[in-house]
Amino acid sequence: MVFGKFSVIVSTTFCLKSRNWLCAELEMLSEARARLANTQGKKAKRKAREKQMEEARRLASLQKRRELRAAGIEVREKRRRKRGIDYAAEVPFEKKPAPGFYDTSNEAFDPLDPNFKRLRQQQLDGELRRDKEAREQRKDKERLKNRKENNLPEAILAQNKYVRLHCNCH
Repeated sequence: MVFGKFSVIVSTTFCLKSRNWLCAELEMLSEARARLANTQGKKAKRKAREKQMEEARRLASLQKRRELRAAGIEVREKRRRKRGIDYAAEVPFEKKPAPGFYDTSNEAFDPLDPNFKRLRQQQLDGELRRDKEAREQRKDKERLKNRKENNLPEAILAQNKYVRLHCNCH
């Protein structure tokens, strides 16, 4: 009978603990749900607020200009100074030629000079090393193939000798 009372006490404390645990878990789940529902973070809210303020400022200045114009006061819009170079409007670091005529009779024209309009860097550099290596490897493969076809016994002996020299297996 005592054992029965003990088991009843244990089960009621377990139920109380599980109920508290469930409440805590439900609270955590509701907090997580609230965090997920708040998709706009601090940065997004600040950006939206700044955008709204900018739009309000623009509309206020537009309204002010309209009212001044209606009153007969002309207000010229201030031009903002551009920072840096406007690449669409001008050529950066352009050197304009000196005014006046330029005598070209002293210039020498060499027809063997390369045509720089059609010239590529590869043509100036010459053949690339990797291309040269690939060509040499193809030549070596072709030589080995010819040697094997023409002189099979010597090729086998040379290969065995190579294996004996470079491998430490006896």
